[in-house]
Amino acid sequence: MQRNHKEEKQVKEFMSLPMKDGKRSLIIKQLRNEGAFQMYLLNNHKVEEEVNYPCPFCKIILSKNYLRRHTKLCKLRKLNESETLENPYQSLAASQTLVAMASNTSKTISKLNIRNEVFSIMRPDDITYIVKTDPLIALYGEVYLKKHNKKQMRHPCSNEMRELARLLMQIRYRLQISDCSLADILVPENFDTIVISAKVVGGFNEVDKTFKAPSVSMHLGTSLKKVCDILYAELLKKNGDFLSEHDEAKIQNVERLKQLIVSQWTNEVAGLALKDLNEKKWNKPVVLPLTKDILKFKDYVFAKPVGAQKTLADSKNNRCI
Repeated sequence: MQRNHKEEKQVKEFMSLPMKDGKRSLIIKQLRNEGAFQMYLLNNHKVEEEVNYPCPFCKIILSKNYLRRHTKLCKLRKLNESETLENPYQSLAASQTLVAMASNTSKTISKLNIRNEVFSIMRPDDITYIVKTDPLIALYGEVYLKKHNKKQMRHPCSNEMRELARLLMQIRYRLQISDCSLADILVPENFDTIVISAKVVGGFNEVDKTFKAPSVSMHLGTSLKKVCDILYAELLKKNGDFLSEHDEAKIQNVERLKQLIVSQWTNEVAGLALKDLNEKKWNKPVVLPLTKDILKFKDYVFAKPVGAQKTLADSKNNRCI
């Protein structure tokens, strides 16, 4: 490094320090870890697919079992406290976020609040990796979080984004395109594919026309309309993540697809899903309380105020008596 990269800022920094200085060793270690991390990225690794994972703070590549223990003791953790570690998958989630941000060229995602507020609590699987690398899905989550500005809404926000990611996975499979983004498939020509994929995500059974999760398929229509609105706004704002040579055509495609969703989603998906949901409610037995339990509750309710009144009357500190 001293021979070939002496003009680099970090090399100059450690060269200016004494040989046995602890900070000098830390800088050299960081540079070595960075090199190993760049090689890791060249292999296009995704967390949950590999045995080894990068530390979200110092970028050293570690085994899955050792990563959690290392992150608690990592010397660089205090310098990177923007990464919150709160759930059982905390170390892997932060590691996946690091890989996703480094692998993705999008400038939009790295600036969003959900990167620190929501990404850290999401299960680090293939679905979450799509969420963390797709600009439009991430923007959808950001808009959702702005509308519901409460900490407990992070989990619903995560669920909303994961539903869209699952839909995108199905569309990729059916179009035989492994790396298309959600923005790429939002054209009227793909409406039928989107409908079929939404049914699959909801667990649709073609034989008996039922869903495992009818509310998911119904809700995807609402989510897609919001996604179209977000993409339309970003195209008007000339967001670099969504620009192309045919911007006007792209804007028109988004508008037409939204019209199709508004006019046809009920006929294609929501109507059938709602019918299935209602039938499941009808077939679900209603569990009524026993008569003796109702009488017991009635006695309790009547006895409570009588006891409270007696306590109040017997109290010496009650000035009202």
